[in-house]
Amino acid sequence: MANPSIFGSLGRNFAYTNDAAGLDAFKKEWLTAAKNQGIEVFSNDFNGTKTNYFDPIAQSNLTLDNNSWQTFGHTNGMGVAAAYAGWYTETSKIRAEINYNPNTGESQKLTYKWTPNKSVTSAFIDLSAFTPLIAEKWGNEVGYLRAFKNGQEVDITGFRMVNETTQSISQASINNSQLGVRFTADDGVGGDFKFRVTGNFDELRFEARPYDSPNGTQPVNQFGFSDSSDFLVQQIKYEGTEDSLQVGFQSINLPQTIDFGADGTARVTVTNQGMTLVNRPVTVNLYISTDETIDRVTPETLVDGQEDLKNDGLLAKVTQNVNLLPGQSTTFDIPYKNLTSVVSPGGYHLIAEVDPLAQSSTNKTVSQYVSAPGTDVVIDWMSTFLNAVQEDPESGDPVGSAPPEGTRAAALLSAAIYDTVNAFEKTHKPYLVDQTAPIGASKEAAVAGAAHYILSLLYPSEVTQINAQLERSLAEASGTALEKTSGANFGRSIAQAVMISPQATALSVADPDLGYTYTPNVGDYVWQVDLPNKYALGAGYGEDAVPFAVPDSDTFAPTFDGVYKSDLYAKDIEEVRLAGGKANTATTTINRTADQTQLVYFWAYDRPDTFRPYGQLIQIAQETAVREGNTIGENARLFLQLSVALADSAITAWDAKYTYNQPRPNDAIAGWTDPVTGQFVAPLTERDGRADTTSDRNWESLLPTPPFPDFISGHSTFGGAFGTVMTNFFGDNYKFTAVSQELIGTTRTFNSFNQAGFEDAISRLYAGVHVREAIEDAVTTGQAVANYVVNNIAQPV
Repeated sequence: MANPSIFGSLGRNFAYTNDAAGLDAFKKEWLTAAKNQGIEVFSNDFNGTKTNYFDPIAQSNLTLDNNSWQTFGHTNGMGVAAAYAGWYTETSKIRAEINYNPNTGESQKLTYKWTPNKSVTSAFIDLSAFTPLIAEKWGNEVGYLRAFKNGQEVDITGFRMVNETTQSISQASINNSQLGVRFTADDGVGGDFKFRVTGNFDELRFEARPYDSPNGTQPVNQFGFSDSSDFLVQQIKYEGTEDSLQVGFQSINLPQTIDFGADGTARVTVTNQGMTLVNRPVTVNLYISTDETIDRVTPETLVDGQEDLKNDGLLAKVTQNVNLLPGQSTTFDIPYKNLTSVVSPGGYHLIAEVDPLAQSSTNKTVSQYVSAPGTDVVIDWMSTFLNAVQEDPESGDPVGSAPPEGTRAAALLSAAIYDTVNAFEKTHKPYLVDQTAPIGASKEAAVAGAAHYILSLLYPSEVTQINAQLERSLAEASGTALEKTSGANFGRSIAQAVMISPQATALSVADPDLGYTYTPNVGDYVWQVDLPNKYALGAGYGEDAVPFAVPDSDTFAPTFDGVYKSDLYAKDIEEVRLAGGKANTATTTINRTADQTQLVYFWAYDRPDTFRPYGQLIQIAQETAVREGNTIGENARLFLQLSVALADSAITAWDAKYTYNQPRPNDAIAGWTDPVTGQFVAPLTERDGRADTTSDRNWESLLPTPPFPDFISGHSTFGGAFGTVMTNFFGDNYKFTAVSQELIGTTRTFNSFNQAGFEDAISRLYAGVHVREAIEDAVTTGQAVANYVVNNIAQPV
């Protein structure tokens, strides 16, 4: 196939206003457009240090030889010696200067660098509108444009243009030289300067020379010496071609353990599908992801030269020189360290991408679905659930699978899986459905059929990945085609029975997190809906949902003691103010440690596009089950008990939240804004009459405050329930290391599941979103719920 043509542009044609607003628009638009097109725009100061062209910092002036005087810092211009590009604005002009040092013969540089797969053959450059005054009294300042391909300088030809398409009859103020294309920026033509360069390049570099002396000698005249070129590129339009490379997996050797940092390798093939030679360095990145796409935060965000990722992780980057004729291929061997932070072990994708950051329509990626060694069909489908939870917000769900909805979904899924497995094994008491499996039916296929039915109903927007997992599970299941069909149909019948149970039908299959009417209690100390959170998430959920194990949402209800103006209230609010704030204020100095700050983010999972707080705990349970070599039956029981404990903890917690309606810490410390009137409401600490509380209207919680009341903490009930179930299953004093989607690459090690559960809980205090009573009472509540669950469901026959 022919190499694809490329066309692109940066900037506007005569459209920026010649003022500070125009400059701001210029910087914002160029930055976005450049990143979207795979173009890096940067500067270099005199010592070669790379600087940000769009955020210049004016520094000291140059000191010139031969008794010449400094031309900077007054109305004739703004120069920058140590960093590129001083911006100067006044009524008549906006400009950036590229400085030249005649003492050393060095110039600062402004560079436009395309990604390596692109070859630019023609570029139209417009220096109009942002150029200096019609004529500078100091003389004509000279700029140079040089071109490079793969880091080597190449020849280009420059033409003065009347407009984008018409060449000027006169070549005044522009010529071609051994240094590139020389142009005189201040040429007395009304600041209207346009030219076109042609060649074969992937980098354009603007430099400066003395105004009438291209050879770098220092002229002497009555006005002194000008050491810079004053211009600002208004627009670049370019065209050319790009390489056509395709990447594919040849082999994958997964890590032999699911441990963070375990070694794996992937071999990928890169093929030249174009019609021209590809002779250059080529980069292949290897990513780990829950789905087939690389989820980038935004095209404009770079971290250490790589695009910032959202939940996905960069495993490895390999660059090597290739010399590929059309149709030829080469291989890249990519060793990597397991990055378990962003995936659960039962199913994820490895993605290879050639020429990352190219932002090209023809840029190629390839994805391969894998499952970690030691997983089984139960682990696989719990991973499919977590992957759906993470992807669900992309389909438009405003809050994703928030705790009420997500824990309910996990419990329904686990119920169907458990009753299906138990129908084959008959070793434990049934949970919701008591059936006996057909003779000869495939157990693995039955689990897949049950899980597929549940998740297809609960996550219809994710049906593509759910269907794909069904195909994989059936292909991997034991038995003949008939036995697999029999098993899948049987599992589906179990799931259908689960979905007509009171636990499933008490609420709509649709999102139960929203849609309730919130009517607050009467009184001074009552949580109110505030800006920017204009809704009460889960109001009525705890009251309306049918628990999965505990008799009632009130069975293990906590007792609220921290009433307004009490000693406990004052103690709790002051603790959060000092430990949970986002930053110091004139009133508050934060006393949180670095480790406490880390654990806040490690356990956060408040973003809708994560596994959510319950999902992080399910992920830890998956990893533990794989390490321990659990059987299918053991995993079915583990995830039933854990999911039911989490679901009933959510029901109990949300019932308590909207029973007590306790305000959040920020309401008490900083106040809030009424969403109806738009009026600010003074903080409670300004009205409590206590000398031992302090109001701070500038205080913000470290993490955004969720849109529901404080008492009790959902995170913390989950932590208590998790610690209890896991300890019951695997024993106390169990040392393990956990990972986090929120802090990719960070691990935390624990000596027990209860220790991890409490750290999860207390993180919410340092996040500034819960007081201690709401946390500690929640842990106790979660433990009580979980104890009931492990002693009453999935019991041996």
